[in-house]
Amino acid sequence: MDNETFRVVAVAILAIAALISVTRGALLIKSGDKHAGSRFMLMGAALLMLTTVVLILQKG
Repeated sequence: MDNETFRVVAVAILAIAALISVTRGALLIKSGDKHAGSRFMLMGAALLMLTTVVLILQKG
């Protein structure tokens, strides 16, 4: 597997993990568990920022 394919796969996995985390956080907050929900939302936001950094570095 070359570097370009590896980067595309890594970005896809990061984006999917971020969306799953944010969705779980939203569902936990909706069900009343604000502490656990906010942790998942924060983890999802961090994964989205990491995905953005990977995409920015890929263009450079």
